[in-house]
Amino acid sequence: MADGVTGGDQVVVSEDGTGAVIMQADGVTVRAAVGNNGPEISLGGPDGVWVLRRLEDGPAPAWSLEVVKGEGGGAMTLVGRSGGVVRAICLNVRPDGQWLEVTETLSSEGGPLPAMEAFEARWRFYDGGEVAEVFTPSLVPEDGDLVGQHMFRAPVLVVEGATAGAAVVVDVGTVGKSVALPAALSLLRGSGNEVDLVVGLHAQEVRGHVFHRRQAAAHELAAQTVTYGYCVGVFPSTEPGASLGAARRKAWAMATAGQASRPLAQAARDYARQIYPPVLRSLWAETVIGGRRAGAITSNRSYAGDVWFSSWFNPVRSSYGLYHYGVALGEHDWVEMARATRTLVLSAPAPAGLFPTVFVFGPDRWVESHHQGGGPGIFHVMDMSWTMYQLLRWHAELEPDDETTARARSYARALVGLQRPDGGLPAYVDRDGAPVTVVDRAALLADVEGAGGDPYVPAMLASRWAEGRYVESAEDAASLLFLSTLARLLPAGDAEREVVLGAAREVARYLAEQVVPSARWTDFEVYFSCSPKSLDFYDHRSGQWPQNTLCMHHAAAGFLELYEVSHERTYLGLAGRAMDRLSLYQQVWDPPWLGLYGFGGYGVMNTDGEWNDARQAQFAETHLAFGKVTGEEEHIERAMAAARAAFTTVFLSASAPRYSGWWRSPRGMAAENHGHGGTDQLNGVSGFDWGSGSALATAAHFERQDLPL
Repeated sequence: MADGVTGGDQVVVSEDGTGAVIMQADGVTVRAAVGNNGPEISLGGPDGVWVLRRLEDGPAPAWSLEVVKGEGGGAMTLVGRSGGVVRAICLNVRPDGQWLEVTETLSSEGGPLPAMEAFEARWRFYDGGEVAEVFTPSLVPEDGDLVGQHMFRAPVLVVEGATAGAAVVVDVGTVGKSVALPAALSLLRGSGNEVDLVVGLHAQEVRGHVFHRRQAAAHELAAQTVTYGYCVGVFPSTEPGASLGAARRKAWAMATAGQASRPLAQAARDYARQIYPPVLRSLWAETVIGGRRAGAITSNRSYAGDVWFSSWFNPVRSSYGLYHYGVALGEHDWVEMARATRTLVLSAPAPAGLFPTVFVFGPDRWVESHHQGGGPGIFHVMDMSWTMYQLLRWHAELEPDDETTARARSYARALVGLQRPDGGLPAYVDRDGAPVTVVDRAALLADVEGAGGDPYVPAMLASRWAEGRYVESAEDAASLLFLSTLARLLPAGDAEREVVLGAAREVARYLAEQVVPSARWTDFEVYFSCSPKSLDFYDHRSGQWPQNTLCMHHAAAGFLELYEVSHERTYLGLAGRAMDRLSLYQQVWDPPWLGLYGFGGYGVMNTDGEWNDARQAQFAETHLAFGKVTGEEEHIERAMAAARAAFTTVFLSASAPRYSGWWRSPRGMAAENHGHGGTDQLNGVSGFDWGSGSALATAAHFERQDLPL
């Protein structure tokens, strides 16, 4: 081939004098050659700096290189033959592309392929400067661990260095086509700033709750051909978080090309008509406090008849939907029940601003916080802040309430009193406001034993959840959201507004300095849920902390709210960075092996296997807000998909086309998630507020903005 051959609009093809072929477009440069060990492939950006190098394990004879040019771009195909097996690598570059499209195929020239355990490609990130941030869909802390196919909600790998970043995005259209071997990913930190990104197919099995590990034994294959596809991108001189944003956009664009989220089977108001009546009949409880009606839909989780005003289950959030649909459908008692829930939480004693977040009907008593991290005598700041935010939302969007704003002011003053010099807040405090660093396991067990709640709580308390408690965490994001919202609602001349706004800025500073750079998105759910672990758990193989989407969402929403009240673009940038990482936990496709329609829903964390978790409903609202502020249509699409996904696991006949467990009871409730344990399986109900109630609250919020689902 002559040097300097051009074609395909902006694609330029040349030889470098060593027999290698270089193909370049606006945003990507790829070099390919046939060497002693087979294919030699390197990838760089438009600046010509090579950042990724594809590694080969050993020699493979008879490789050839072919270049194909066309108006749609250019492609290089490398083909190797050995023992009747053909291995082919297609490298495709589009004229205006920022990504290299790769298809890898293994075929037998006669009969099925020989037994094997893996068919993978390994790309080494080696010249991007000091590694600052990485992302994988799940962690790989033990030798032999990999990111299993079940964790492919958005199958993406990202590594970002000081001078360049890189990402791998799997083409989900090719995943599952090979029944011979499941898909897999891995990201492994090497010496210095080298990082290996591994993509392909590998036999695997579930380990623990929930990781996946390699099966080392060769598997007999019935197939004559196996294949997988992916895109690789390099981003030179990257701004912090830029590679995450590029991967987020690419994963969504690849998955949604030619499709959109499937509309609901019926209108949200029809869901409301079918869900609220049976749930209210079976779970509603009420009492009289201070001469006023107070009530809520019970959870019965720590105690029989209890209600958690927590970051998971929150009746104030659910009552938003009950109020809206009560008005819309002329159900006056629904409206009064919703108001009774607001009355209940505002009745919680708060002499110093802090307030309990668990109420038990029957004895009509308050408990400071729930047992998944807290318990009697322990205030959980994250739960209080999320509850107060929900009350402010009611005040701003449904009906004004002076009692709410008075309580919010009092609570904000309490937070200011707890704030450290670094801007952060303690996660748990005792009745004197001192940080809690350890709990009494025996006392917590004695409190819930025989209390009539879910047996899961005492079972996990007995041996699985640690007694130590962290002080610093990403949980502060819920307080950022509350403080920023309160600052926006207070009038400009209010004496307390600047104090509240100043406290919000300080929390934002803490998150920006201590959480965002290291991606240490840890909160109570990381440690005190079904995926328990020690407080110092860290994945040294990939260089990541455990991460939970709950605090990520609070941060994205909180930074965005602070931007809207302050108009400082730094906070919009931080909101976008949190949202980019959060979005990589959203399901960008509908896997053929799961018994539900998976597109648009959300996972929980990088150490658990859930699909379509109930949190997706509240995440949808922040996608919507983010899309409106930034003008990014992708976030509006993500918002609609997540909001619709929140109805997928509801136990109603309308769910039949989308969910294999639609027939279950109690009718109108919803499974918390699906595939929880790392395989396709039906999962149980954890509560109305973390299921149907949250889904209807989001549908109501969208409806009030003229965006029916």
